[in-house]
Amino acid sequence: MSQAEIEASIEEIKELLMRQYDKDMRWSFWHGVTMATLVILALWLTFAPSKACAQTIGLHAATWHDSGHLESKTPGAYIRLDNGFTAGAYRNSYRLNSAYAGYTMSTPHAWGDWSLTVGIVTGYPAGTLPLLAPSTRIGPIRLTLIPKAHKSQTATGIHLSAEIAR
Repeated sequence: MSQAEIEASIEEIKELLMRQYDKDMRWSFWHGVTMATLVILALWLTFAPSKACAQTIGLHAATWHDSGHLESKTPGAYIRLDNGFTAGAYRNSYRLNSAYAGYTMSTPHAWGDWSLTVGIVTGYPAGTLPLLAPSTRIGPIRLTLIPKAHKSQTATGIHLSAEIAR
């Protein structure tokens, strides 16, 4: 795929997303999941190697916060390729839409798969923020610690997601 074709695909996806997104519309759970799936699919089609590669697909579900009046329902989806590239989108605890991209390092352990994702995340009142998220996977469930990354954040969270490794 040439650079021009990739840029054209990205522009088409942006147009599709903008037609779907209306700033005055309240996002429902299913609309958020649909948009997250479109973003992840677009990223996967853009950045995945031409050969088939192992991947993990996950669904964001909920976040518990240690303080503040934040939303606990945080639906979304993500993909992690075998080379560590990770990308996803979700409805954040401020009831705004977020997208993120980064690199995940994982190490299997007898009592869980431990990972650390480093990257950036958008969609927060403070703008684009650094992402540093340690997590553990036990069976299909992943628990992720979401530390405060910026002084404007009001809480630390523990996030629940479900994964399917392919």
